[in-house]
Amino acid sequence: MKKCIKTLFLSIILVVMGGWYHSAHALDSLSKSPENWMSKLDESKHLTEINMPGSHDSGSFTLTDPVKSVWAKTQDKDYLTQMKSGVRFFDIRGRASADNMISVHHGMVYLHHELGKFLDDAKYYLSAYPNETIVMSMKKDYDSDSKVTKTFEEIFREYYYNNPQYQNLFYTGSKREPYFKRDKR
Repeated sequence: MKKCIKTLFLSIILVVMGGWYHSAHALDSLSKSPENWMSKLDESKHLTEINMPGSHDSGSFTLTDPVKSVWAKTQDKDYLTQMKSGVRFFDIRGRASADNMISVHHGMVYLHHELGKFLDDAKYYLSAYPNETIVMSMKKDYDSDSKVTKTFEEIFREYYYNNPQYQNLFYTGSKREPYFKRDKR
C-alpha cells in the first residue's frame, strides 16, 4: 500500500512538473518575443488548446474623460500595442450606429472609434506577422441607435464580414475546433 501511495504521489508530481515546464516554456517564448510568440507553437494544436493572453473591453484605451474612465476604461494601450505585447484575444463590444457601422462601446459609453479600426489594425498586424492568429469576441453591448434600419448582425455581416477589405481576416471553415496554423483564414 505504501509503495502504491508513493508511486501515485510521484506520478502526480511528474504531471504537475510537466505542466509547469510547458507553461514556463510558453511564458519564456512570450516574454522574449511577444509580437510573434504563436509562430513557435506546434502546428498540430487546435485553437482551443492554446491559452491566449487577452484583454477585457479591448477598445477602451481611447477614453480620456475622467468620469467615464473610472467606470469604463480597462485598457491603456491601443490595439496594435496590445498585439505587439502578445495579446491575441480581443473583447470587442459594439453598438449599431445610424451610419450602418458598428461603433465600439463599453456599455453605454462610446469609445470614439468603429469596429473597422480594430479590423484595420488586425489586418496590418497579421500582414507583418503572418504566423500569428488573432481571436475577436464580438458582442452587441448597447441598444442600436434609433435611426438604424438593420440589425447588429446584418451590419456586421454586410459591412465587415462580407467586405472585400476584410475578407481574409475571418475564419470561414466549418470545423468547430480548427487547427491554429493549418486552418487559418
